[in-house]
Amino acid sequence: MKYESIEQKILRIIYPPVLYLFICIGTQFVVSTILISSDIKNTDVAGINASASAGYMDHINKMIAEHSVLMNCISATIGLIIFGIILKKDFTSEKDFSIKKCLKEIKIENLLNAYGIGLTAATGISLFVSILPIDNIIGSYETTSELLLNGDFIYLFVVLGIIVPLTEEIIYRGLIYNRVKKYLDVNKAILISSLLFGIFHFNLMQGVYAFIIGIIMGYLYHKYNSILAPVALHMAVNQLTVIFNCTGISNALNGNIIIYIMCMVISLAIGVFLIFRTIKS
Repeated sequence: MKYESIEQKILRIIYPPVLYLFICIGTQFVVSTILISSDIKNTDVAGINASASAGYMDHINKMIAEHSVLMNCISATIGLIIFGIILKKDFTSEKDFSIKKCLKEIKIENLLNAYGIGLTAATGISLFVSILPIDNIIGSYETTSELLLNGDFIYLFVVLGIIVPLTEEIIYRGLIYNRVKKYLDVNKAILISSLLFGIFHFNLMQGVYAFIIGIIMGYLYHKYNSILAPVALHMAVNQLTVIFNCTGISNALNGNIIIYIMCMVISLAIGVFLIFRTIKS
């Protein structure tokens, strides 16, 4: 095994989410520049001095927000390709890694179990964290969710419910978890990958939630020895979020505290049952 210094090990653990952050920032810059240039050109042709118009910055911000899902799609797709190549390189140095092998390593009932935990435990945890007075302390989950969930249902479902979970699980479980596990042990790998998963959401409410869910996803990855398990859970979480927001269920829950608490308790109860059943199996 090639010798790696402490600094090299830390860099190998940290750089995937940092690189993904730069991909997201770069994508936003390029797409925003194209949108603004095109808008200024069109408005100037129409005889309006766009950059001098009153409220033009509000118009620009609104236009960028309307294309936030597109930016997310581009960033996640680029990340999926880049980090997929890095993950394959990591694994081929030790053992064969392929989609076919991943599918063979996990049973369909285990995938469904992971998806079910995402629909129940994750929902209950999300509802619980949402009532804690921690939003707007570090970042704003409300602002973030408004940007992320600004789009058509199908578009959001594909981007946030399929592409983003694949990319993020390759980064946090595929790369970070496996690298930390090689340097330390399974428990520290689950903890550190979950901590970074929470930190890189950049707001306290979402960070706390992502950290807790990250621990469950890390455990399922260890339990089933397949990255498809945390991917299934992550997809369930994001898909349900899209469904709740696009159908108005979130607003209905927030408007009725009794129903909100009932949904939280029932979801947590079913989720905890599924988790304990998984541990005992």
